[in-house]
Amino acid sequence: MEHEEQGLPSGFSQRLLLQRILPWLRPQAKIFVLCLSLLLIGSGLRILGPIILQTAIDGYIRQGDFPGLLALLGGYICLILLGFGANYYELILLETAGQRIIAGIKNKAFSHLLNLDLPYFDQTSTGKLVSRIENDANAMKVLFTSVLTQILGNFVIVLGMFAVMGYKYDFQLALYVVGLCPLILLAAIGFNRFMAPRLMAVRKNVADVNGYVTEMIQGMVTIQMFGQEANVLKELEKRSLKKYKQDRAITILFNSFFNFLFLIQSIGIVMVLWLGGQQVRNGVLTIGSLILFMNFIHQFFVPIMFLSAQFNEFQKGIAGAARLFELLDEPRLYPDPVQTLALPTPERCQIRFENVWFRYSDESDWVLKDLSFECPSGEHWAIVGPTGSGKTTLINLLLRFYLPQKGRILINGVDLKELDPGTWRRQVGLVLQDVVMFPGSVYENLVLGESDLPLAEIQPLLAEIGLDAVVQRLPEGYQTHLLENASNLSSGEKQLLSFGRALLRKPALLILDEATSHIDPQTERQMKNALHTLLEGRTALMIAHRLSTIQSADRILVLQYGTLVESGNHQELLAQDGVYAGLNALQKV
Repeated sequence: MEHEEQGLPSGFSQRLLLQRILPWLRPQAKIFVLCLSLLLIGSGLRILGPIILQTAIDGYIRQGDFPGLLALLGGYICLILLGFGANYYELILLETAGQRIIAGIKNKAFSHLLNLDLPYFDQTSTGKLVSRIENDANAMKVLFTSVLTQILGNFVIVLGMFAVMGYKYDFQLALYVVGLCPLILLAAIGFNRFMAPRLMAVRKNVADVNGYVTEMIQGMVTIQMFGQEANVLKELEKRSLKKYKQDRAITILFNSFFNFLFLIQSIGIVMVLWLGGQQVRNGVLTIGSLILFMNFIHQFFVPIMFLSAQFNEFQKGIAGAARLFELLDEPRLYPDPVQTLALPTPERCQIRFENVWFRYSDESDWVLKDLSFECPSGEHWAIVGPTGSGKTTLINLLLRFYLPQKGRILINGVDLKELDPGTWRRQVGLVLQDVVMFPGSVYENLVLGESDLPLAEIQPLLAEIGLDAVVQRLPEGYQTHLLENASNLSSGEKQLLSFGRALLRKPALLILDEATSHIDPQTERQMKNALHTLLEGRTALMIAHRLSTIQSADRILVLQYGTLVESGNHQELLAQDGVYAGLNALQKV
């Protein structure tokens, strides 16, 4: 199939990709029309240059009319300046249009990325996604900022020169020159088809190297901590060597192809000199006309060679477009329901799991097995169990990041599949063990775009958990700008910020995943005192490894290997002398 021959992903072809790119060009149609006009002006001026040179030789120089020659050269210089001006403004306009188009495409791609489900991110590295949105989009930009317009401009120049050579000077000699074109075009088409899959492989290797570097930078603390610098460098050298070999092979192929084109050009020059020289001797052709042909043959083959050179950029752009559209075509694994149901009594949250089974892929083992429980609204439950028991998976299902393969999850009696994910998540306050902060101030990280939360109104609530006092100690208080990864805050301060951020949403459900693991004992006691008031009337689920933090929970669910093995309050579970009692005994050792 065509796309397989071109090395493009399944379902894509050059024709289809160009059709999909076209709608992005339409908003910039006026700019492209203006650029086309400037391009035609520039191309026409390039054709006029050799004609002026021929006129100067056969007319003014032969006749000794040097004042006329000077005037002609003055006009020639004006034409050159006009051509430079047309070319300059054409490039500026094209770049402007290209940047606008690429900005729109990047925004579209990132918007789509924001709405994809978590399983996609589990299977795709961050670096590769960055490479697709940034590098592939930039490679795609050359399609309409240089490649397509240059192809059109050079095509106009070739046709114009052939018309001038054949109509005004010597049609037979023009045919000899043009007769070499089919050989060049056939070679270019064959070279294009041969290079396409190899250039696609290069794009993949670029993404691979970028992805690896991004992931290693993100894990720099671990790399340096365990002394893995040499191993990481060795792996990068291995990946870079693979890319280097492919780049080197492509460079050799392109150089060989261009040398072949120069050979064809040289044959054309020799042919024109031989045939044209005879016609000059026979008085059929003038010296100026022969020089015009020599000038034209150089300018004639330069666009053709340039067109061939553009195949490289064209294929890079096509490969980038294919990878970008592949991202845009990525379907959601869990699409939003066609008709969403409203959540009854959204200020309350009753949770019910009915025979829930879940696994991350068809090849993996079940992470949750036939899980059933019902948490009444307003109660505070805890979830404990050994590592790998399914605690985090349970929370991910509850937040609708994943959907169970069997069974169902009900919120206030409504199947979670029928609720709008965004609306539901706004009813949930989430505090994770690993806190993520965003670029901006402390205040911006607390309200997260909720402009109707003035600082004066939220400070009393934040003071109850001790956050206000912590923030006031920062250099600029709530306006303190956070550095990358909030490195100017301690782990405990970041977790307190995350806790405050969740509470400001006034959630019906509060989920705490080791919420006090990075907080000192004094701050933890302060938070525990505030929690009694703050959680009153709200449903809360707490994942905990330190059992001392959840002893006051209304009910504790004990998971083991994805199965609910025990359920009860702290005293009841200790009395059962089972898994929970064993975990409790281990933590007291």
